Amino acid sequence: SMDEVAISSKNQIVIPLEARDALGVKPGDKLLVVVRGKTTIPMWIGLHQPSRLHTPEALQAATAIEAKVAGLITNDPIFKRVEGIEIFVFEEFV
Repeated sequence: SMDEVAISSKNQIVIPLEARDALGVKPGDKLLVVVRGKTTIPMWIGLHQPSRLHTPEALQAATAIEAKVAGLITNDPIFKRVEGIEIFVFEEFV
């Protein structure tokens, strides 16, 4: 589904209930807003909580999941905590 949101006078937006329910977000969770040209893509960085990733790693994983890649190749085994994408760690192949 697609919903329209407005920016308040305080430059805030409200995520519609249907979107919050679908993402499982709650107050205090963070969203990452990615701008690609004239397109803006909000992505939930809920990966912080279940996988205990820091922001750069959560961003990398969220971007890979959003892009629907087949897998993520990395040298950092922390990515093994991420669900929803196959992770390949260099050390396991050497």
